[in-house]
Amino acid sequence: GDQAVIITPASLSVSTSARPFLTARFAQAALHVRGHVTCLSPPCDGVTVTVTPRAGGSARSASPGNSGKFKVDDVPPGEYEVRVSRDGWCWAHDTKTVNVGKEDSMNIGFEQKGYKVPLRGVTASVKDLDVQHESGSKQRLNL
Repeated sequence: GDQAVIITPASLSVSTSARPFLTARFAQAALHVRGHVTCLSPPCDGVTVTVTPRAGGSARSASPGNSGKFKVDDVPPGEYEVRVSRDGWCWAHDTKTVNVGKEDSMNIGFEQKGYKVPLRGVTASVKDLDVQHESGSKQRLNL
């Protein structure tokens, strides 16, 4: 589809009554994608947040700091897929679509819900499985 290019500043007042004005500078808007990751056992070491343009192009990644916050700078306007990942971890939602327009996309949140546990050689039929993490959090899995 057609997309407009957003230029910053949107307008610039100048006076040319005394002399020509030759120093006007305009640039394509570059915004920020910001958010937070909530992990079961902070800090969120090894977690990656990737921002990928839906129209194609290069993905950019960030790692949340000890606070769980992440930021990807200098993102041109457009629609993006934001994905959180870490091997072996489960998320409430691991992908969100954001539309970066005239302002930063902020408050994008991801929440870890559990851990992936590889099961090999299981031959018995299991309906429910109670799992307890070393931190003490418990969860019942309905299989």
